[in-house]
Amino acid sequence: RSAGFSGLNSYIGNISGAAINFITNAPFTLEAWVNGPVGLPDQSTIIAKGIGDNGTTETEQFALDVSGGSYRFFTTHAGNKYQALATIGPNGTWQHVAGVFDNSTPAPTLRLYVNGVQAATALAPFAQSTTASPVSIGSKRTGNDPNYDGTFAGTIDEVAVYGTALDAST
Repeated sequence: RSAGFSGLNSYIGNISGAAINFITNAPFTLEAWVNGPVGLPDQSTIIAKGIGDNGTTETEQFALDVSGGSYRFFTTHAGNKYQALATIGPNGTWQHVAGVFDNSTPAPTLRLYVNGVQAATALAPFAQSTTASPVSIGSKRTGNDPNYDGTFAGTIDEVAVYGTALDAST
């Protein structure tokens, strides 16, 4: 495993929002190896594009993060959030987490995998919001505050973004 990065307030922000922009129901996959403690707060972010809705209008197109202590993958469209919420979350060990938006199924679907096993699924019937907001890894702006305050207080490694919907076998 490569070194990755870890530590409180350690993140990569301002990645071009134009280079990673999935619109008109384009399929995509986000994946990473993560090692975080149990009990991370909501919006502890692995990877996200945009800004959360804390005191402002949400501009997020997608996020792979933590909610209620479990992994979550979501997309947004016109103020609606479509989310796949797992029943498993960070547990102090290395875990492979992948979020897939698949537009080839009978209805566009979000799938969330933890360690190669599908942990959650949800319908996402509309195209993702269009946003020029930047992408961030390891944290995100959760709202009006200009600081990146959605920090994943653990280690993140081997982040990958694909312009296709991968399945559990790939």
